[in-house]
Amino acid sequence: MSKIIDFFKKLNFLKNDSVPHPPNSPLYPGDLCVDNVKNIFSGCSDFKTSKIYAGNDKRLPVYIFFFDGLVDPSAVAKEIIAPLSNKKSFFGLTPSLALKKAEEGGVYRLPFNKTFSLDSAAENILNGFCGVLFGSTKTLLAFDIKSAAVRNVEKPSEEK
Repeated sequence: MSKIIDFFKKLNFLKNDSVPHPPNSPLYPGDLCVDNVKNIFSGCSDFKTSKIYAGNDKRLPVYIFFFDGLVDPSAVAKEIIAPLSNKKSFFGLTPSLALKKAEEGGVYRLPFNKTFSLDSAAENILNGFCGVLFGSTKTLLAFDIKSAAVRNVEKPSEEK
């Protein structure tokens, strides 16, 4: 129970008055990078992370983040991973150019949210978006690929 209270205190919701207040500072300070995104969701068994190489170019890592059950994994495979793996489109690009190419239709899923902060990245991922981080760009594209599957709310059988 104290973890929940600590969480709401961090969000600045538990004040003396009854009106919620937005946080004054970032909830998750730091750069938008793969390690920081993973740290936010460490311990969440439904959080999935995948590393691929755009254009199958080992110099161009791309990280994919989503919550299992919120995102349709087959759509992620078809509409994001498959086009990113295309050598003709992405091989030899810098992370910045690969990001720009993805924004301009290099992946098959539109629309998307473009974010530069950990807070916004976490919010998008928690809202059922698939986050895609291009190497060292500190920019995450969040694609709306929500799953149609619905499951009952119950205690998880496994927690990390």
